[in-house]
Amino acid sequence: MRLPRSAWILLCGVLFLTMSCGDEEEAPVGPPDGKDRLVLTLSNFGDPSPYHFALWAIDGANASLVLRFTARDGAPVTLAGEPIPSIDQERALGSADRLLLTLESDTLGAAPGPHRMMGGAVSENGATLALADAGGLGADLSGAAGFFLFDTPSTPEPADCGRGIWWTDGGGAPGLVLPALAGAWTYEGWVIDRNSGAAYSTGRFDGPTGADSDGAGQTAGPEAGYDFPGQDFVRTEGNIPPLDLDGGSFAAAVTLEPDPDLSDDPFFLKLLDKNAGSGNLFFTVSTLPRAPQGLHYEIWAAYPDTLVSVGKFLYVNRRVVDVETGVEIAAFPIGSSLVDASAIRISLQNPADGPEPSGSFLLAGSLSGGVAVLSTDEPLALGHAYTETTARYILETPSTADPGDRRRGIWFYEVQEGETTGTLPIPAAPSGWKYQAWIYKVFGAPDTVSIGAFVDPLGPDGDGAGPHAGPDGPIPPFPGQDFVSGSIRNLDDGTYGVLVSLEPEDDPAPGSPYLRIFEDIDIDEMDPGVAQTLGSLSMTLPAGTARAEAARVVTMRSLGALLPRAVVSFGRK
Repeated sequence: MRLPRSAWILLCGVLFLTMSCGDEEEAPVGPPDGKDRLVLTLSNFGDPSPYHFALWAIDGANASLVLRFTARDGAPVTLAGEPIPSIDQERALGSADRLLLTLESDTLGAAPGPHRMMGGAVSENGATLALADAGGLGADLSGAAGFFLFDTPSTPEPADCGRGIWWTDGGGAPGLVLPALAGAWTYEGWVIDRNSGAAYSTGRFDGPTGADSDGAGQTAGPEAGYDFPGQDFVRTEGNIPPLDLDGGSFAAAVTLEPDPDLSDDPFFLKLLDKNAGSGNLFFTVSTLPRAPQGLHYEIWAAYPDTLVSVGKFLYVNRRVVDVETGVEIAAFPIGSSLVDASAIRISLQNPADGPEPSGSFLLAGSLSGGVAVLSTDEPLALGHAYTETTARYILETPSTADPGDRRRGIWFYEVQEGETTGTLPIPAAPSGWKYQAWIYKVFGAPDTVSIGAFVDPLGPDGDGAGPHAGPDGPIPPFPGQDFVSGSIRNLDDGTYGVLVSLEPEDDPAPGSPYLRIFEDIDIDEMDPGVAQTLGSLSMTLPAGTARAEAARVVTMRSLGALLPRAVVSFGRK
């Protein structure tokens, strides 16, 4: 694990190095002659630990040390952390024609080390030191640009693609625009946890093409990576866990690093960065029943072999809200893997069942161009539109021979020409669902009563003729119920309606209808055996849209305008 340091914060400072105190400054004049005051201005310098900076005066082939210093909290300090004292400018500069800034680890070195960082020619007013100077790094980093790809080529699992980051488009094109470097410097890619600050290297590299120093990385899967810089974080190795890079809590960066490097931390010279969150899923719905007590809705991204949860919600007062807080959800954060999903599915979930999909899918739609139109009749949802206009029922009491009781029972069958047939011409309940029939009071005190749950509409329901049936029989093998004992109800008295609903298979609170699909709000008085019609409620079924704003290829921010620079100017003492 690599932890960040304060070098990630861009620092700037101004250092006044004087030969004496109290003299009034005059306008800058001439080249250094031993009688001047030296002013060093630093911009965008960070803490170089465990290294320090060294400023050198170059006279032809000779180099003289001017100063060793470091940068802490925006101010240059000595290596011991004390304010910089004045120096003997005459001894330090002499007749120098160039200045050089290096990164050093040896405080005793009498000559510049290999990590030459900035340089500039001395003029009559001073010197401007730049990374691109041929005496320094010698590379113009101001045009650094790049993009990265969320993908995991080392594993075929599509849900893992947000756990890998690669500087390529995946089709053979490089994702970085960076100049070639001298041997003492190299580039390094990073992913940085924005919550903990932990920084994880993705490998060191000299240019935009070819594998980096560790290929797909020690946390990769068994397959090869791309022939570009990058890494997969799909398994634990040492202190590095699998990382969900595209969930919004990580940033990606490319830095310039000394080579060899004494630190496992990112060097302060950052060239490119980007918060690595991939996008959002915006979900709208025309109408949605309130989830049964104890259940919630969940959005799933569907892939050929798996489902990945996008988020959980409740639907309250026509708003999509958080399950725990009740706060309205504007969008669900998503990872880059969603761009490879084939469909979006909405299910009803029981928290007691754990993180796996319940199987009670209500809405679904194919994902195309980032948009899925969601409906109940999609094969991945209920799979049926429930537009039938021939659903019927009769008033009958097969559990009693008393003809006066006929109005106290309701059944989904009829007898025509001596043949008993079911009157619910709909398919078996979708997987994860069951049908349930109900009677309810249209007028008067609320009274909603189940008359049986069933999967096969042409077979018996779960409680036969019900707890209030009579002693006779036989009972036809179809859904229905009698109310001839105990709780006696005259269903055709003008106050009752009847409906058929869909209910989740796992329903912890089965006391009220969930999704109404057929209904008759007025049970009429009819002659024996005459069927009454149920109206289809297909026009009131839920529908919605899921719109994904996600990308696997993400453009980075160039920090070329924030590169370090130093200016040395001279003023007569």
